[in-house]
Amino acid sequence: MKQGGPAVTDLAQWQALARHAEAARGWRLRNLFARDPQRVGRMSLEAAGLYLDYSKNLVTAETLSLLTDLARARQLGPAIENMFEGRPINATEGRAVLHVALRAPADARFCVDGTNVVPGVQAVLGRMAEKDEMNGALLFLASDASSYMTGANLVVDGGWTAW
Repeated sequence: MKQGGPAVTDLAQWQALARHAEAARGWRLRNLFARDPQRVGRMSLEAAGLYLDYSKNLVTAETLSLLTDLARARQLGPAIENMFEGRPINATEGRAVLHVALRAPADARFCVDGTNVVPGVQAVLGRMAEKDEMNGALLFLASDASSYMTGANLVVDGGWTAW
């Protein structure tokens, strides 16, 4: 997303969304459905065998429009493209994020700086599963297995690996 510049809370789009959220405090889901009998049809979608119904949330078409305006102002679309292409979008650490590799099948390829990082991520996930079995604990997966498992980035064999 856009690096530098004003804080998101200083943007006009954020301020508009904040005003909208304040007005929405008194909303009741039953009233939203009463005012819009086509709400489920307008606020649900089906793709890839999944059905997503967001009609049962306290949102309106205006809410979605304001959220879209904010996403555009923060250049979310290009940031998502950069994430899927393995480009650096983590401004704090100046590196790519590995969200895509974390969720990829073991035989997938996801390259960062020309190196397929999926095998390293899969190795970390395997060690996590072993540790989980040994401890009987439920582990929370943060957003990036290669750097958040121990709180440090480790480079092994010139590639992104962890732990």
